[in-house]
Amino acid sequence: MKKKGAVGLSMSTIVIVIISLSVLILGLVLTKNIMCAAMDGIGDLDDQMKNEIRSLFGANDKLVVKESVNEIVKGVSYGVGFGILNQGQDSEDFSYIVKASDVSSCSFSLADADDFIVLGKSSSVKISPGDDYSGLIKFEIPKSVESCHIRYSIEVMNEGSVYAFNEFDVEIKSKSFTQNFC
Repeated sequence: MKKKGAVGLSMSTIVIVIISLSVLILGLVLTKNIMCAAMDGIGDLDDQMKNEIRSLFGANDKLVVKESVNEIVKGVSYGVGFGILNQGQDSEDFSYIVKASDVSSCSFSLADADDFIVLGKSSSVKISPGDDYSGLIKFEIPKSVESCHIRYSIEVMNEGSVYAFNEFDVEIKSKSFTQNFC
């Protein structure tokens, strides 16, 4: 009779251990997903993101950047969103270029900082009057780069002259303890 009780107790213990491990693993996966999602900046320009960028335009703004300061973790792909508004009366051809303008706190050159941009460094687009264009600048910072501060500029050209200009900052960060699991 005592053996039946011992077997029943050990089976209950095994079931509790299995359920506890399952809950622990699910908790770790959920924590990882939350922590890693916060590191990516803008992944894609979906309709919601375009609407957020569109809402940043003030009465006289021709060019807006979603975030003026962007913390980018080394080794992680990160997107910075921006928007161009055609305030003219006709459809116009616009071109833009993104380039590093200040790397004084870093030990690398402006050209090296430009190379961190892997998508959206420059482009041309036709925008209807009163319409806007939302773009994405994708960065990938090598893990070997030191933590520092870079200023980038976006220059929008229209018919050979500067239509709009804006700047944003990138702070290169090392991964934190929790981000090492991403």
